[in-house]
Amino acid sequence: MASIGGGQQPNKEEKLLLSLHKERSWSSPYVYLFQEFWCLSTVILVTSLPKSGTTWLKSLIFTIVNQQYFSPTHYLLPIPMTFTHLPFTSLPDSIIESICRNPFDTFVSSWTFFSSIKQSSLPALTLEEAFEMYCNGIIGFGSRWSHIPNKVLFLEYEDHKEDVNLQVKRIIEFLGCPFTHEEENNGVIESIIKLCSFENTKDLEVNKSGKLGNIIENKSFFRKAVIGNWMNYFSPSMIEKLSKIVEEKLSGSGLSFKMYS
Repeated sequence: MASIGGGQQPNKEEKLLLSLHKERSWSSPYVYLFQEFWCLSTVILVTSLPKSGTTWLKSLIFTIVNQQYFSPTHYLLPIPMTFTHLPFTSLPDSIIESICRNPFDTFVSSWTFFSSIKQSSLPALTLEEAFEMYCNGIIGFGSRWSHIPNKVLFLEYEDHKEDVNLQVKRIIEFLGCPFTHEEENNGVIESIIKLCSFENTKDLEVNKSGKLGNIIENKSFFRKAVIGNWMNYFSPSMIEKLSKIVEEKLSGSGLSFKMYS
């Protein structure tokens, strides 16, 4: 939360913060009581549809806001971060980071992921059955069209793949975590990108052998991380159907996706 001073009028979020009861915190100056919940003034909330680059973005944000562990010349207090797959329409106005991916690759990646972690007692869901459910918005965490925000830092997976350096700089600027010129010249941004890369995180032992909640294998979160793999799965009729839905749902939004590498 930005400080209020210099004669500037507080914005809506600052007015709300000023109206809340506050107490000293263990790890930050204050915590604020909001709807029976003690919270910090700044929390980064990442929202996305599953299989849209969430793990990658969380890794980058965590490293950026905790950069004092990677650069002895820069000190920054860690900022709490959480994430959700809930649709944007179900979330409060304070969401600040959202990432999405082209709907074709998102579908294929989601289908293969959920097929790999489904309960063994459940029947397998064919590609065609899953596709019809996806087109009708019958999918866990809501229709992908409910994940189109309009007042946050909006990131596209395909842009990250094309120029991750530029996208990381956008995140840094938005979070208000600037690096010094010395750090940039010393390649700190490039080091963060390498540390958080798909290849590096996939090869970490915890992601090769660990489990989430002792149920889901961490390695299932890492598949191919490529653009255009959907072409190996889609029939011509599926391409036509989903293309029409994308055109209808995104009409007038100015949003488009890169479908091929």
